[in-house]
Amino acid sequence: MKKLFLGIALMLVACVSCTNKTQENAVANVPAVDSIIRVNCTLVVPADVRDSVVTLGKELVDSSRMDAGNIDYALYIDAADSSKMMIIETWSDQPSLDKHMAQPHFTRIVPQLQSLTQMGIKVFKGPKD
Repeated sequence: MKKLFLGIALMLVACVSCTNKTQENAVANVPAVDSIIRVNCTLVVPADVRDSVVTLGKELVDSSRMDAGNIDYALYIDAADSSKMMIIETWSDQPSLDKHMAQPHFTRIVPQLQSLTQMGIKVFKGPKD
């Protein structure tokens, strides 16, 4: 149990948004309804670029958190395997997510992250509170 709590405490590092062309299509196809949008982006990060990925992620999260419609943005590192990371971002609506993906910080940093990692993405929508 102590390891679990320590692992959770160590997981929160920074926030990053990520996508690729296939992922953009998946996000773009989420219906614009009265719901929030959650994007879970998994990253497999080689050890030799880990520090670069975290640095880029911190830069991206600082900018992305200021984007209109952002509710939450976080990067988690697996406590048992630091090569596995997950970026979790939450948006108030589809138009906000679309604008975010067109921002200069996103279009500059995300391709760099794509070149350094293997990415996967899942998009979820749920009702607003």
